[in-house]
Amino acid sequence: MPFTPFHMGPGIVIKALLQGGFSLMVFGWSQIVMDLQPLFVLLTGEGQLHYGIP
Repeated sequence: MPFTPFHMGPGIVIKALLQGGFSLMVFGWSQIVMDLQPLFVLLTGEGQLHYGIP
């Protein structure tokens, strides 16, 4: 699912529950990095979109 803002809500809840054991900054950056590949495919039409494991 491209586009990170939908992922940050659950990340904020997890951060509130785990506090020191969860980095919201690392979580946010990992979501952005994972969204770069499908964004590239959508913009250029080259490559394949990644899908979940069936």
